[in-house]
Amino acid sequence: MASGVVFLPSYHEAIKDLPDEDRLQMYDAIVRYGLYGEAIELSGVAKALFTLIKPNIDSSQNRYRAAKANGEKGGRPAKNQRKNQTENQNQNQTINQDKDMDMEKDSDYEKERDTAPAPAPPTVEDVREYCLAEGIADFRTQRFVDYYASRDWKAKGEPVSDWRALVRVWADRDREEQKPAQVTTFMDLPDERNVEREQRRKELGLDW
Repeated sequence: MASGVVFLPSYHEAIKDLPDEDRLQMYDAIVRYGLYGEAIELSGVAKALFTLIKPNIDSSQNRYRAAKANGEKGGRPAKNQRKNQTENQNQNQTINQDKDMDMEKDSDYEKERDTAPAPAPPTVEDVREYCLAEGIADFRTQRFVDYYASRDWKAKGEPVSDWRALVRVWADRDREEQKPAQVTTFMDLPDERNVEREQRRKELGLDW
């Protein structure tokens, strides 16, 4: 049983012009429902009005029960305390969200690293097309592919991640190897020695 019932002015305005019998029924219905939770049988206009008033009675009773429960727990927290509690909750929520996002990034990275396929080794045709596009002439394409295929496409013990760079290195070395060796002639020597060499050549009857 409730300790009381709130009778709002709007209730009185709604039922004051009813016939005496209906008005009495309305008073009785409001009091009995508010105090004991009993809903008496009404009809006509009285039933319609009580249907509109009943939600207000329920709301008042709920607010009363909530206030009573808070009082038993020590009352409503102070304003600053409520503010601090809210800030702490928001801060903890933000930290947890950041941690969750970091964990998701780590998980995505691990997943991508584990599932990322190793670079496919080039074929002879791949190397030939690259040399053609880069203007690398007379490249030993078949020898290049065979050399690294025999080593499981590893250079210095590590998997080859950029075979195109290796092609450029090989091409540079090939150009260095194909340069003609520099021949030193008598004319390349200092002037005094050139004269002496030329004299000896003539004395020996040499044509070079």
